[in-house]
Amino acid sequence: DITDEEVSMMAVALEEKRNKVIGLYNTHSDESYVPSDGKASIKGNGGIFDVSDQLGKELEKRGVKVVVDKTPHDPHDAGAYRRSRKTAVNLLKENQPAALFDVHRDAVPKEAYIEDLKGEPISKIRIVIGRRNQNWKSNEALAYRIKAVADKIYPGLIKDIYYGKGNYNQELLPRSLLFEFGTYSHTKERALKSTSYLADVIVKTLYGGTAKAAEPNEATQVKKDVKVKRMDNESTGSRSGIYWMIAVLLIGGIGFLLISTGGKEIWSK
Repeated sequence: DITDEEVSMMAVALEEKRNKVIGLYNTHSDESYVPSDGKASIKGNGGIFDVSDQLGKELEKRGVKVVVDKTPHDPHDAGAYRRSRKTAVNLLKENQPAALFDVHRDAVPKEAYIEDLKGEPISKIRIVIGRRNQNWKSNEALAYRIKAVADKIYPGLIKDIYYGKGNYNQELLPRSLLFEFGTYSHTKERALKSTSYLADVIVKTLYGGTAKAAEPNEATQVKKDVKVKRMDNESTGSRSGIYWMIAVLLIGGIGFLLISTGGKEIWSK
């Protein structure tokens, strides 16, 4: 049986087909990669901007219109998400994207993110979901779809799905995620190479193929499954109605016999 989440994602997929725009921004605009950028933090112009730019280019190669907003939100403190919220809201108002992605890099030892994929040294990618927003279930469903596609075609690309305590501005759109492209202690080049694979996964997840000529995707099958489920429900409801009608007729008939015979001849009749 299809779940409510799958029904919701079917509707989302149909909307995504109509609006092939993705917005990218960086809440922590200082984040950088030590071996490539020289330091872990560069105020207002972190190496993470290069990762966003490259992800945007890879998505555009596949037919998606991308808006990359490089507004800085320094300093890297508890107020960064409050400041980046304005950027996210502007992206939504001006471009009406089908999805909105906040691009980051992590701050853990590099061993957690190093991977070789198809003979290339890349960084793994973590998907982060904020639990403190009303859209987290929809965001979760999208995250699981992305991971499922990645695990099938590029095993090892997606490190995991992490649930954070904040909202990360993800309540603004039901298709909003945070991506961690590796960590500060490995080269930026690894993260840049990962963008090609993630772009491929995103386009296949949202559009079924390239956005220019989308192939039949899982949303089509979901739609078929919904029809089947609804038909099954209608059949069940029809059978239940017939049973109730028979029961009402039997009870009514017995009542009529009791009244007409005083109950004395009920069993013989």
